This record gives sequence, C-alpha cells and structure tokens, in this order.
Amino acid sequence: MISLIIADQHWQRDAFTVSTARHQLDLDWIHRQLAEKSYWAQGQPRAKTERAIAGSLPFGLYHQQAQIGFARLITDYTRFGWLCDVMIDENWRGHGLGS
Repeated sequence: MISLIIADQHWQRDAFTVSTARHQLDLDWIHRQLAEKSYWAQGQPRAKTERAIAGSLPFGLYHQQAQIGFARLITDYTRFGWLCDVMIDENWRGHGLGS
C-alpha cells in the first residue's frame, strides 16, 4: 500500500496567512459559512461539512489568527484537482483577497 504524507504549507503576505494546516481551521466558522450563507450547501449538517473537509486538501485564509476565508481542493495529489467551497467572509470581500 502506498501512503501519502503531505506537509502543512503556509504562505504569508502582510497580516494575512494562507495555510493547509487542518488544526488551524475554524470548523464553526466554515460550517456557518457553508450551511447558512452558501447556496450549494444550505442547511447541510455539520457532519457533512467535516466529512467533506476530511476528504480533501483544505486552505484556510487568516487575518492575524482569525479565519476569514476557506477553500478546499479535491485532489489525487498527482494530476487532478478541483477547487471548491471558495468563500471569503462578507466583511473582507472587495479587498483583493480572493486573487
């Protein structure tokens, strides 16, 4: 059996950080954004949010230590990746953080 270990990655620009570290994710914030504010996951149970994150490569966007964005990559870690669940907190939209 082949085992794949992917190290956490972090990218910093000014007071903003993008990280793939799962321990840093604010699951309450992510679930609230998906279940209450998205059109594609409206009303989904928290267990479904957690399962989706567990089966993909998550990216958290943070201002200082507070999570303000999220996206996840469904990937085979070799040739394929599908970026989904991309979201920026309403208070941070229009600041060029999604580009």
